[in-house]
Amino acid sequence: MKLNLRYQEQSFRAEIDRAGTGGVPEFRIRLQGPGEFSRALTARLLGRTAAGWLLELDGRIQEVSSWRDGGEILVSWLGRTAPVEALDPRDRLRRRGSTSGQAGDSTLKAKMPGKVIRVLRQPGDQVEAGEGLVVIEAMKMQNQIGAPGAGTIQACHVREGTSVTTGDLLFELKLDDPS
Repeated sequence: MKLNLRYQEQSFRAEIDRAGTGGVPEFRIRLQGPGEFSRALTARLLGRTAAGWLLELDGRIQEVSSWRDGGEILVSWLGRTAPVEALDPRDRLRRRGSTSGQAGDSTLKAKMPGKVIRVLRQPGDQVEAGEGLVVIEAMKMQNQIGAPGAGTIQACHVREGTSVTTGDLLFELKLDDPS
């Protein structure tokens, strides 16, 4: 997975690959940032804590927590808290190839298999582009799935506790005219 991140007003590019097999999820992460900044590290997900996740990063055990405060995602790590914005380039490509940004009907489908943890919006709700509609847990990580564009939810096809597979229909929306 490739992500563009904004952290403390600086832009970073992250490439995250699942590594190894077995019980403990392990990831290889490559970060590139301002100037000559480049870092490769290995992360192992050890479990949940009361405040977040317990990770082993390059052999050192650390706690990382994140939460939403209004429209911001805040991350606390190594005693510092800062807003983080994650921009998945695949989402931009999907939006470009979908009906997002155009008035009309649109669908939102599951991008991964998992379990529906929370349904955040219901039919009739007005939503903005990127606004969270549902939280799906996959590989012990919770992923919030956002609206493909501004509009009105026409139908919700999932409920909390149900399992979904890649491509399952989650929501139907009527997108607003962007002009």
